[in-house]
Amino acid sequence: MQFWGDTLINYIQQNPPLFIELVMLSAAIVLLGFWGVTLDWPYLVLSLSYAVGSSCSCLVRGAIAPYPTFRLPQLTAILLLVVSFFSFADLLGYL
Repeated sequence: MQFWGDTLINYIQQNPPLFIELVMLSAAIVLLGFWGVTLDWPYLVLSLSYAVGSSCSCLVRGAIAPYPTFRLPQLTAILLLVVSFFSFADLLGYL
């Protein structure tokens, strides 16, 4: 058990922004699951907010330390931003 704890601490220390993105995406997935069960729109809004925050963090990280090739996480972040913004636009019809 201590091996897993040491590995997690090392992972957090080596790449904190990636860990924060992981936590935000995990929270978004959990909240999206709550929304799927209850269909209460605040869960969807919060889930989309976490997804947008994580995507922006990924894109900023890629802009600060660019890689020579176009990476799949950046493409996924752009796709997630597009889907989130269309979902937000769809939610505006219900308010």
